[in-house]
Amino acid sequence: MKKINRNAFNEKLIHRYLFERYYFAPKDIRNKLLPAEYHKDSINLIAPEDSGEKEGYRADLTIFFKDKEQGVPVEVKWFGKGLTKQNQIDYLLKHNGFIVSFGDVEEGLPVKHIVIDPNDFLEWTQFNISKLTRESLIYQAGIKTLGSSQHWVVFLRGTSHENFFKMLRHSKRSPFWAYKQNEHALRNILNIQQGDSVLFILGYASEGMGMSNNPNLKLQIRAWYEVIVKDPYYMILKGDKGTFFESGDIPVNKRRWPHFVDFEIRDSFEWPSRVEFGKRGEYASAFAESVNYGSGAPAPLLRAQYEHLADSLRKISK
Repeated sequence: MKKINRNAFNEKLIHRYLFERYYFAPKDIRNKLLPAEYHKDSINLIAPEDSGEKEGYRADLTIFFKDKEQGVPVEVKWFGKGLTKQNQIDYLLKHNGFIVSFGDVEEGLPVKHIVIDPNDFLEWTQFNISKLTRESLIYQAGIKTLGSSQHWVVFLRGTSHENFFKMLRHSKRSPFWAYKQNEHALRNILNIQQGDSVLFILGYASEGMGMSNNPNLKLQIRAWYEVIVKDPYYMILKGDKGTFFESGDIPVNKRRWPHFVDFEIRDSFEWPSRVEFGKRGEYASAFAESVNYGSGAPAPLLRAQYEHLADSLRKISK
């Protein structure tokens, strides 16, 4: 007898579910996925299988809370009784970690156990199915012809200018950027996909730290770069690149710029001094979103907006 495979998802789908629920879910939903001792802690960073081999074991997820120096390991299983290896159990106990699964854990197991609400998992899957399917086709099947890519703008102010130039001097052939830890910004960062177009604008606005979304206000610019995303999201916890935009060797639980994207520069222009861009017009809201959520976060643009903005920048360059 031949049957079709009914196992449509692998365990990494639960990793993705937890990743997004820990970052974005309302507090009551998030806390149901954490032991009670972590309910009042703020999450700074979640590393998926990226904490490195330690004591013969690498956790599925490592959660770095802001006020805890060491990461908390999380073991993820479809069914709780899948946790049988003694080195995994010992590691979770030693580092105050826990297991997350749908089913019951092995009787007598000393590790803290969190049971996922299947209805919440179903709701999350239904809400994200289009994104998950598109990512699988792009990254697993290598299919690039799925319609229009997405378009983004990143407006950089202040010290971000020098950080961008520092990155270009250091890594001109393989440029990258790191985004600030910010819940609103992170939603957009995780939605960036390979092949997306991004306009980095190094500019100036006169209203202080925040940026207004008033379309009639004017601004000035210093440089712009049009790029294509090559590697959409990753994090580096070790080495010089992991702290490239930080002040000193900052511990992981206090990193401010942990979310990286690699890209290829397609076009650019730099002026010797700032030039007038004119009124912010239809881009005012996107510019404000980029500046106000993460000091240079990716903000989405419609294709027509993106193309018009790119054409405007090229016109000023001439």
